[in-house]
Amino acid sequence: QLLVIEEDSSTIEEPSVWKRNAIRWLLRPSDARTILKSLKFRSEPYGSGNATLTIAYEDGGYGGILTPAGVLGCYFCSPSEAVSAVEPSVYDVKTIPIIVNAVANTPRITSPYSSGASAIVPEDAGGWLDGVSIFDPDDSEAAMTIQLWVEKGLVSLREPPPESLTFTVGDGDMDQYIVANGPLSAINTALSGLRYSPESDFTYLNSGGALDYLHIFVEDHTDEFI
Repeated sequence: QLLVIEEDSSTIEEPSVWKRNAIRWLLRPSDARTILKSLKFRSEPYGSGNATLTIAYEDGGYGGILTPAGVLGCYFCSPSEAVSAVEPSVYDVKTIPIIVNAVANTPRITSPYSSGASAIVPEDAGGWLDGVSIFDPDDSEAAMTIQLWVEKGLVSLREPPPESLTFTVGDGDMDQYIVANGPLSAINTALSGLRYSPESDFTYLNSGGALDYLHIFVEDHTDEFI
């Protein structure tokens, strides 16, 4: 019984409650008051700026609740009908302006390994780790710091790295620990060539393989919103 304008319903926590774009009820005045007391608005995911909420209320003309003769008369109540089936139709319409303030959203690391899957690489050779990237809903060019480190091997980024990427630890080529700063697009370009190399004879006598961890940490330094 709540109204919301949203872009992606899969991001809404209560999809059975939050509704898209518009809702129309046939009800009694007492029920209308109850609904309006619980009315809430939720913006699009990551959305900010100006929005409006329009509330239109129409009585049933002289037909009453069971035979609402004038219920089609309010265009805002029933946009598919421009005129009332039976005049007169009595209604009122109010539009509430809403300003949605931007808030800082946390950048997200996406990868095919985020659900617990492991990357399998050969001993003494290593392998590419495809599909790792950073997403920032606020700014695709946000200034970021990324840290990568492994425990039993070395990690490399795309060669050559983007010129706008600055390394403060390591150089992106066979490092155990990397710290780099730059715009998000440069970081994602570097991650497109992410590669892991285990240390020599890492599995030793373990024929089933041995486990190492690649840690990735990203920090957003952009506080402004577009």
